[in-house]
Amino acid sequence: MVSKITLGTQELRVGRIGLGCMGMSQWYGAMDDTESVRTLVRAVERGVDFFDYGPFTNKRPLQREFAGRREEVVIATKFGFHLHPARLNRRCSPTHFPDA
Repeated sequence: MVSKITLGTQELRVGRIGLGCMGMSQWYGAMDDTESVRTLVRAVERGVDFFDYGPFTNKRPLQREFAGRREEVVIATKFGFHLHPARLNRRCSPTHFPDA
């Protein structure tokens, strides 16, 4: 099992090992939701409860696997950037936060 740590100052307890999920949807080849869900299942079986996802379709496998049992895991995301085909733009304004 994965030992727990306190993340930040909000008393949020998560496993010491988390899984970054951005590679499940981009940068490393074609997206395969079935394989991504299998990876998530195996991670939880091994004690992982902290998942970080990137923008766009990256959240689909997380939604499929954790729908109805969201309280079992901690899901983090990021904001402050806007991907554009030609460049990466920063969008750190408070108005962008809900869109992220």
